[in-house]
Amino acid sequence: MKLISISLALCLCSNILFGQTPCSLDNSFDTDGKIVSDGSRTVDCITALPNGLSIITYNPMSTGHVYLRKLTANGTVDNSFGVNGKLNLQVASSRTEVKDLLYYNNQVYCCGTTSTGTNTYPFIARFHLNGKMDSTFGYNGYNYNVQHYSYNSLAIESGTGKYWLEA
Repeated sequence: MKLISISLALCLCSNILFGQTPCSLDNSFDTDGKIVSDGSRTVDCITALPNGLSIITYNPMSTGHVYLRKLTANGTVDNSFGVNGKLNLQVASSRTEVKDLLYYNNQVYCCGTTSTGTNTYPFIARFHLNGKMDSTFGYNGYNYNVQHYSYNSLAIESGTGKYWLEA
């Protein structure tokens, strides 16, 4: 009987124990718990920034671009980021896809694959938290390597800023 009483109490108090019903959307995030953005199929990468902010990347349908957006803690787009809240990244002419995204030392790094339509090769890019490419990094903020097909993940050594890419 004691076990049944405890089980019943846990069931009745589950809304108190959990902030929201399990598997339900948090309606305080972008007013309905989800973000649907311009022409996006899905979010490819997300990384956390200080103060509850985050950066997301996605490839809109039928374009060669990757869009990056900075979101506030409640899921709204930070319109001070890039141009009208969006950084448009296109390395080669046909397609650019982000495979990994990291925040380090007030910079955001992303790596992935880009294509000219004929050739596909990996890239790495670095940009500032305001959504502007870091022109001191590589060629106007990005670098690519024609000897590999894709960079799939990225790691940055704390303290030195050295980065490793997995091809």
